[in-house]
Amino acid sequence: MMKDKNHNFILVGLLFIFGLFVRLYFFVGNHFPLHDGGFFYVLIQELISNNFSLPAFSSYNNANIPFLYPPFGFYFVGGIEFLFGVDRLQLMQVVPLLVTSLTVPAFYFLAFEILKRREKAFASALIFSLLPYSYKWLIMGGGITRSFGALFAVLALIFLIRFFREGRWQAGVLCALSCGLTVLSHPEWAWFLFYSIGIYLLVSLLSKQKKVLLRSALILFGTALVILPWVLKIYSPKVLHPLQDSGFSRAGEILKFLMLSWSGELLFPVLTVLALIGLGLAIKEKALLMVVWLPAVFILQGRAANQKAVIPLALLAGMGLVSLADWLNTRHPGFIKSFVFKLLGAFVLIYTVIGSMISVIGYAQPLSAQELESISWIGQATPANSNFLMLSGEGWVEEDYSEWMVSLTGRNSVSLVQGYEWMPDFSGRIAKYDQIQYQYSRGMEPLITWLQENDIAVDYLIIPKLNTSTIGKSNVFGLHWEDARGYPGVETAYENDEILILDITGIE
Repeated sequence: MMKDKNHNFILVGLLFIFGLFVRLYFFVGNHFPLHDGGFFYVLIQELISNNFSLPAFSSYNNANIPFLYPPFGFYFVGGIEFLFGVDRLQLMQVVPLLVTSLTVPAFYFLAFEILKRREKAFASALIFSLLPYSYKWLIMGGGITRSFGALFAVLALIFLIRFFREGRWQAGVLCALSCGLTVLSHPEWAWFLFYSIGIYLLVSLLSKQKKVLLRSALILFGTALVILPWVLKIYSPKVLHPLQDSGFSRAGEILKFLMLSWSGELLFPVLTVLALIGLGLAIKEKALLMVVWLPAVFILQGRAANQKAVIPLALLAGMGLVSLADWLNTRHPGFIKSFVFKLLGAFVLIYTVIGSMISVIGYAQPLSAQELESISWIGQATPANSNFLMLSGEGWVEEDYSEWMVSLTGRNSVSLVQGYEWMPDFSGRIAKYDQIQYQYSRGMEPLITWLQENDIAVDYLIIPKLNTSTIGKSNVFGLHWEDARGYPGVETAYENDEILILDITGIE
């Protein structure tokens, strides 16, 4: 028994170190949160300023957005900042990195509970650490909520399985607590956990384990107790806005599943292939949970299904990898022990690590020094009530400048999307953003005409001057910045090597 515990301890330690290594790469040399998180930066400040009592509304982008976002991550980061004086921007780098790295060893225990074999559990956890969507959005500044949601969801599933199987009250309490913390951390992960528990409950009932009905009711009751104070504080019909309009197409998520767009790998999808092998094995063995869980995520999630599908996907891929190794060991026992096989395995691992990083690097980047300099200028040199419009040529998910500009300066962005999921007509906000980018792609004249026709007041245009493309990220409108500068009534307010800011208040 002691030997098994020591073995598990070593495996868990190795998984944490490996997961940390893969994720740490994106932070080396950076001194600013990766990609997003500006909205959360403001929410944390407002929470601290309100003596850690939840405000009714947020001043973010002067939009009076209801303060409905699950607050655990804000309390965690805000509490550390308040108690120890640690810089918030540093915390928005360190906390997501550490929490998402801790999710890797936690996933090992979940895999062991489900797959019942240490080799499969280790393989699944190793694959989980490499799946781009297991950390792509979790290591960003916005990961102060997403990473906690993922960690608590994994822990909740571990304790749920143990409670269903053994009925021990300790497992039940820990499950209810983890479920509650998932809800208090991130809405998407809470929804994933809810229907995943439902799937596991149905599979258990089909196996004639009727005792799980009462135990699931106890978990539901315990979870309700954990989240009740927060629900009573914030509940209003506005809470349902993200459920009514997620801004994403459910049909699009289902299409991703049908097109085998599961893992997010930009290079050859090694992990998807392993998952397909595992899925075939699950069908053969009639492992109902493993057969239905992955497609259920793409059907039910509604938004960011890939980020939640990593749980069943890694389990299937782990099954596939071990079954492939078992097959080789049976058919070619000498080969699996040979130097050639070890060399091949090392190549596949290195290839997969590099592929994972390439798949993430296009998003997991901080604002550049010149972008931050331009934001600093905005905060110092423009009127507080100025309206800005960023013309990046990117989709709203990729565009991170506006979110941080609003957060660090208090100025307004007329096209900002982040944060508006808690407001009515979120899809309309996205459509407005897309229409603005489209009009600018046609040139300055169509853009100005469209803004005037739609009564959108803009004082300054922000235009990236880069004409280069990077992996997963491109600027297709860069050629228009000279056109914009020369438009009648436009004055150059600020310029550096990367950013051009134009004063357009003189346009008639």
